[in-house]
Amino acid sequence: RVHPTLKRTSTTLENADHGS
Repeated sequence: RVHPTLKRTSTTLENADHGS
């Protein structure tokens, strides 16, 4: 099970990738 914190990190990384 993925923890909310880990999922949040993944979202942040994806968001940064999109923002780049």
